[in-house]
Amino acid sequence: AAEINDRGEKCRAMGAEYRIVIIPSKYRIYPEYLPDYLQQQNSSNPVSAFVKYMQQNTSVKMLYLLDDLQSAKKEGVLFRKGDTHWNDRGTYFGYRGIVNWMKPDYSWMQPEPRNDFDFKDSLCNTGDLIGQFGLNAVWPSPDVLLKPKKKSRVAMRLKENYPCDEDWFAYCYAYEEARMNKADTTLPGLLVFRDSYT
Repeated sequence: AAEINDRGEKCRAMGAEYRIVIIPSKYRIYPEYLPDYLQQQNSSNPVSAFVKYMQQNTSVKMLYLLDDLQSAKKEGVLFRKGDTHWNDRGTYFGYRGIVNWMKPDYSWMQPEPRNDFDFKDSLCNTGDLIGQFGLNAVWPSPDVLLKPKKKSRVAMRLKENYPCDEDWFAYCYAYEEARMNKADTTLPGLLVFRDSYT
């Protein structure tokens, strides 16, 4: 909590806001597929306890997307079957949860409606789970692809080319990604420190 508060204060001093979003693990969304003994262990959620504690003891806003994704299960499968990561449908509902969470403070933010996208069932030949068993390209995993119906207003922009040490980071091609909204250059900037989900 002290570290998070310190980061929040440093950001405020620079005229920025620091927020944290936590994406739940696949087994939190689909506990019904766990064996009985793991379902019992899964009944307590240390992440929920952590988020509650942080909300009570820091001024930094924190979102845990568990409720958003559990509610979205009725819309279809949210995670790749052969992977621990969400699919494009899960990505959409995660995005919508984040935008709705930020909307009270940034009234101009609105999530794009679901019917502005086509969701197409697909197959994926890769995945971290099937890869661990050497089954890439052997066991295609059901997937969902999302395609926007409208043309994007966002374009890639030149990177700063921060140095990336390939000895400790295997994905230097994704180390820095920079984009710009061409339609409205007055919008504030956003810096995201992310994992593979985002």
